[in-house]
Amino acid sequence: MDGTLLNNDYVIDDGNLFAIEEAYNADYLIVPVTGRPLKMIPFQLEGSKYIQYIITSNGACVFDLFKNEEIYSKTFDFKNKEDFLIYLVEKMIEKNEYFFTKGICSKIFNFL
Repeated sequence: MDGTLLNNDYVIDDGNLFAIEEAYNADYLIVPVTGRPLKMIPFQLEGSKYIQYIITSNGACVFDLFKNEEIYSKTFDFKNKEDFLIYLVEKMIEKNEYFFTKGICSKIFNFL
């Protein structure tokens, strides 16, 4: 969304809102897709009569804005940060992807 749908103030400008309305009136289904979680979508989408669905969290969630309900979710089920880190390291080892530099390690351990 950043730099495409959203302007520098992280809101949808009038030109994009007009384009969304025009697409809707031309019978297009408008489905924004974002890496952001649902709680970080622009406020203009929440009450929009032109946008029913939004795909969030890099595709991990599909939400129906009209019904205010999640219709699809595929998220990690980790009980704590340590479980997530173990999973991440196991996947890196499995794929032979080692990128543990001093900076990355310190960020990971600060995360814990």
